[in-house]
Amino acid sequence: MISARIERRIGKYLINRDYARLWYGQAVSTVGDYVFDTTLVLWVATVLGRGRPWAPVAVSGVMLSTGAAVLLVGPLAGVFVDRWDHRRTMLCTEVVRRRRWGCWRCCPSCRCRRCRPGSGSR
Repeated sequence: MISARIERRIGKYLINRDYARLWYGQAVSTVGDYVFDTTLVLWVATVLGRGRPWAPVAVSGVMLSTGAAVLLVGPLAGVFVDRWDHRRTMLCTEVVRRRRWGCWRCCPSCRCRRCRPGSGSR
């Protein structure tokens, strides 16, 4: 019942099918970004920095770098992205995001002592 009410309210703004797809895709992407950022903060706090005095600084650095990317790079990149081919730009950014995720995903399988849980000095 509540979802139908919300759907009717949002539905009047999402009349254009292409705009609705863009809106839903952006919403899913935003949720994914927040999940990734939260996971990254938790990983740094619990695995890499567990019991170390620099852990709060590292978590703050992760959060600041996320915010700085949005506030500093976003407006500058927007100027150029509006002039480039939109489809090609979106595909290239997804490739970059996938590679970034792949680097983080492969890190637990690396041999360095910092990346393996429970193997660092405490």
